[in-house]
Amino acid sequence: MRKCRHTSMMVLMIITVMYVMTGCGKVNASASDMDTISITKDGNIVQTIVDEFDQSLYSVDELSAMTQDKIGLYSEEDGDIVCESVEENDNMIIVKISYKSGDDYTDFNDKELYFGTVNDASSSGYSVKDMVMNNGAPLDDEKFEQIKDSHVLIVQTEAGEELGINVYDKIIYMSDNVALSGKKDAVIEAGDEDRLSCIVFK
Repeated sequence: MRKCRHTSMMVLMIITVMYVMTGCGKVNASASDMDTISITKDGNIVQTIVDEFDQSLYSVDELSAMTQDKIGLYSEEDGDIVCESVEENDNMIIVKISYKSGDDYTDFNDKELYFGTVNDASSSGYSVKDMVMNNGAPLDDEKFEQIKDSHVLIVQTEAGEELGINVYDKIIYMSDNVALSGKKDAVIEAGDEDRLSCIVFK
């Protein structure tokens, strides 16, 4: 797979602030407090960031304003990147940000994300054949031809990072480091290094 595309400016994102508050990222998080990437039926990418919240350092309003400020730096047009909500619940902060494209997500987070068809991903230089079916069977050449028009989410995670995935249709193939948690839900398991993971759905 392609290496992560770095932007010309380094992103100081809201998640960095949240990690400063807690001292470290989350590993082996439960489903209720896991960062998540969702794909909606209209093709939007929704990022949910969840972390512990210390109100002695920042207020919800301050975090919301900081998020909006950062979005203003990276959103070329209105609606490319939108902060949907910043909420506090039981000493946890939950930030939801939507993106119109994978490029918008990549620019804002400095982490690669691609969403499109399997065929387009392959034409763009991604290696999407090293996957297994949702029953654990490997993806062979014949089956690969059958899924070229299916949708694929390719997302980068950092070493030690778990990431929840939610899509709008049944997951049929995935990288071997991805575990199903429902027909349309999965978890990218924490690894020892940065990597790209694939999730194919109908």
